Amino acid sequence: MGKVVLKVLLPRNRDREGAVTVEVNGQPVRTFKVLGRGSAGGGDTQFKHNGNTPTGLYDGSTWIDTSKRNQSAYGPNGAVVLKPLAGNGTTAYSKFHRNGLLIHGGHLDSRRDTPWYGSLSPTNGCLRLRNEDVKSLAALLYDASLDETTQTCARPQVWVNIQEGAFFDDSDDEGANQCSLAPYSVFGYGETISLRR
Repeated sequence: MGKVVLKVLLPRNRDREGAVTVEVNGQPVRTFKVLGRGSAGGGDTQFKHNGNTPTGLYDGSTWIDTSKRNQSAYGPNGAVVLKPLAGNGTTAYSKFHRNGLLIHGGHLDSRRDTPWYGSLSPTNGCLRLRNEDVKSLAALLYDASLDETTQTCARPQVWVNIQEGAFFDDSDDEGANQCSLAPYSVFGYGETISLRR
């Protein structure tokens, strides 16, 4: 069983893509392009309805199915639910009632008159990855849940640390080094689930 930290670094200009680095047990294993631009417009819109994705620390332990949602908006491969724990994410949630934030896929932007043409498009405040990258992320989370000794899938710890700027400040993910009392279950609801390969 592994501890997963998704380190998300977004540029101050949210019209541009950032990066999410997936670390398992402290080791970087994969990096994906990500867009944290909301549909509410440019500038610092973290606290506005449909604004940019708020920075901060999130619990990312819950994985949901998106196969019955709008595929253009969410993609077919599932999504990570972002539950705010610290930073602007908790302020956006408690004071401005921003909820329902996810890491999900969706179709690339096909509007020729936007800066996102042929690339990731804005959301209503979520983080967007390419569909194939969401599928890869799901596989990484599944692998992190595997306990090689017992051949079962156990609850992985999944933390998402979203920062904005030119570099990622590792001192900011202090909370991600703590265990949570919340139940973790990315691919099931029980304490452990039998491994099926």
